[in-house]
Amino acid sequence: MQDKDSLIRILNDPLSSAEEKAQAQRELDAVDGQADDGQADSFPVHDATRALLAALKVERVENLSEEIYEKYCATVHVRPTDMICKEFYFWCAPCERTLWLLTDKDRVGGLRWWWNNVLNICGDREDVKAHARRKLAELHE
Repeated sequence: MQDKDSLIRILNDPLSSAEEKAQAQRELDAVDGQADDGQADSFPVHDATRALLAALKVERVENLSEEIYEKYCATVHVRPTDMICKEFYFWCAPCERTLWLLTDKDRVGGLRWWWNNVLNICGDREDVKAHARRKLAELHE
């Protein structure tokens, strides 16, 4: 799948064939559908997130789990420096025991620490920021 800007260029290009335009429109609809399904507060799904979902054979961020990720890591022998590690933990916090070992705090304190750190390290990833803010808001409910 191509990025959204490329798809729009194909649709607007008078030299694109009807078949190319139809394919670009289908892919654009799929991208827009992913952005509107509640995954990231209507932000487009980032290419790194798409790659993560494809690698883990999961359709939506909401379906990610530590168990799926661990099976993948055991099968593929992922290194801690691989991009998939960083991307996964943008979307899923580690287990409660790991958070306790990292922070010496209870579940809520550990999760608050985790999602605040995600906000600090995610750079310009608005999709990740929105997700982290949503997770922090859930802790106050």
